[in-house]
Amino acid sequence: MSKKIQIIFWVMLVVFIFIVMVLTLIYRVQVDFPDGFIVYSKGDHSNRELKLQRLAKGRGPIGEEVTVTPRGAYSDIQCCISFDGKLVAFSRELELINSRYDPPGDYHMFGNYDVYIVRIDGELPAEPKKVAHGYWPSWGDDSDQPTKTLYYSNVPGTGREDEDLKVFKVTISSDGSVSTPIQHIDVPENSRDPHMQCSPDGRYVAYRTNKVKIYDSKTGITSGPYDGCHPSWGSDSYWLYWARSQVGAVVDGAMDGPALELPFPYYCGWSNDMKWVIGRIDSIKNDQNTPHELHVHSVELSNIGEPIKASSQFQFKMPKGTWCDIHVTTDATISEQ
Repeated sequence: MSKKIQIIFWVMLVVFIFIVMVLTLIYRVQVDFPDGFIVYSKGDHSNRELKLQRLAKGRGPIGEEVTVTPRGAYSDIQCCISFDGKLVAFSRELELINSRYDPPGDYHMFGNYDVYIVRIDGELPAEPKKVAHGYWPSWGDDSDQPTKTLYYSNVPGTGREDEDLKVFKVTISSDGSVSTPIQHIDVPENSRDPHMQCSPDGRYVAYRTNKVKIYDSKTGITSGPYDGCHPSWGSDSYWLYWARSQVGAVVDGAMDGPALELPFPYYCGWSNDMKWVIGRIDSIKNDQNTPHELHVHSVELSNIGEPIKASSQFQFKMPKGTWCDIHVTTDATISEQ
């Protein structure tokens, strides 16, 4: 056999093996895309509105994107969907002209924001309702019930200096009425900014000084620091995402990880069933308002008390946007044939 024929033979063999491996993987791993939807912020810096894109089981995105909040002289960011998929909490900038950044509408002007909620289970667009002056809203684990708990961080001043930041909470009734805000947790040190999120069970606060820390309100113990910002709790109060691109499990108030890396440099949204994550894949420093391609990943995560394990797989891309979240209405799983 000549040398040339040998080379051709080995090249063809390698190609054949590669094709077999790919086909085997496709056959063994079958992802059942969920029914559901995503909500995200879209627009320029100073004029942002919330959009909704529906998902169909086995198909991914379907139909046209739907406007959630009417566009106006404000900037809507930081979408967070209640566990029953009926409400979205978000932050709305108050005075665009006061930004120290150019153009206006920058999310670093923390003191310029109020927290709002808007119903998404009826006709859209819908008129949102103000909750309180604050930032970075997140839902409690009772948000699959008619009466829901909503957490947020207060912004007593500009939010640019070291300030005594706290987590507050309100109760949202089934008729949409909002209770008087009460202090929930006082973080035991001044935070660099109000990028602080309470776990859905109300026990932990992940917050940022110059790095991310976790405060356990039950034990009074603080763990960390962990390199990053923009902490985002999963619905089980066990898994926590923090930029840059890390996911870890919180065991006894401390991070056991990172166990998983995701390609999202900043904000990440978790599905209510903890099987899907969505985020913006591109990063521009100090510019999370610029829309970029959104990617959805399926994830497999261990349960509380089990050995820590996590894996993810890219599934499909979505319209350009940012500050996103995902909600599913079916039991979407990754199954082996």
